[in-house]
Amino acid sequence: IGGDPGHPVQRAIDLLVAERRHRGAVRARVDQRDARLGLLEQRAALGAEFKRLLTNTYAGAFTRYQPGVRIELRPSRVKPGDTGATVRSLVSNGSAEPIPLDYYLEQIDGVWKVTDFAVFGARMVEVYKGQFNGAIAASGVDGLIKTLVAKNNSNEAAAIR
Repeated sequence: IGGDPGHPVQRAIDLLVAERRHRGAVRARVDQRDARLGLLEQRAALGAEFKRLLTNTYAGAFTRYQPGVRIELRPSRVKPGDTGATVRSLVSNGSAEPIPLDYYLEQIDGVWKVTDFAVFGARMVEVYKGQFNGAIAASGVDGLIKTLVAKNNSNEAAAIR
């Protein structure tokens, strides 16, 4: 579905997650150690491709299921005054193994925002941070952006098949 604004899963992701995700916090976690990510164009391109990557990841989790999808919210341990929370869920339709999908939120400027998520327990920012740092070391920021574009194009082509 990668970026098709008319696709129902894309619209749901954009409405519920993408526009509420604090991209600055996500990007800061990915590139916190690399001062070379200072060029505005590079930051914009990296942010756009990372959003595509996350969108494709969300879409992959949701498009495995057809009508009748059930999202079960698991118990949470948030206390008044906490500035971080985890929303745990299981996504299922009864015929496939449920997918654990957890959202990590932070309160930023008084608003709860998704800063990371995990599918099957793998936290996406942590998974990608190591890959991104390796790509930057090998071929610089522009090389990382090219790698993300290629990965996103490949994932989207595979989803069409």
